[in-house]
Order: sequence, then structure tokens, then C-alpha cells
Amino acid sequence: MSYMTGGLTMLTEMLTALPPSERKIATYIIRHPEEAIKLTAQELGKRSNTSSAAVIRLCKSLDLKGFQDLKFRIAGDLQKTSD
Repeated sequence: MSYMTGGLTMLTEMLTALPPSERKIATYIIRHPEEAIKLTAQELGKRSNTSSAAVIRLCKSLDLKGFQDLKFRIAGDLQKTSD
């Protein structure tokens, strides 16, 4: 079975180029990936002291379809590391 991967890599590589609110979210996800994939955009916004709109903007900055797409990629990364 193939997993979508690259979410954490994309976040790490784009970190310095992101606006401050999106950088806060990316940093939170990098530090807490297992937790982040279980959250809604609204919950992630609250935990990273931003907003759900900023979460969606981050996904668009990464050229993804949406937050679900980012979560699938991160979950794939986590699956890959546990194999």
C-alpha cells in the first residue's frame, strides 16, 4: 500500500518563507505531528494561537488541496517512520 508522504518535509522546507501566522502553525505541526493529524483546522488554529483561516492559507501556500490533504501527507510520513 502506498502512502502520501512529504507533509513534514514540505513544512520544514517552507518554514522560513511562510508568513508569521502560517509559520506558527507549521512549527506546531512539526513539533506535534501525531496530535496535529487528529485536530480540525479550528482546533489547530487555537492550539497554535492563530485561526482556522490561517490553517487553510498554510495549505494553499503549500499548494495542497486543503487541510485534509496535509493531514494525509503527515500521516503517511508518520507511517513511513514507524515501518
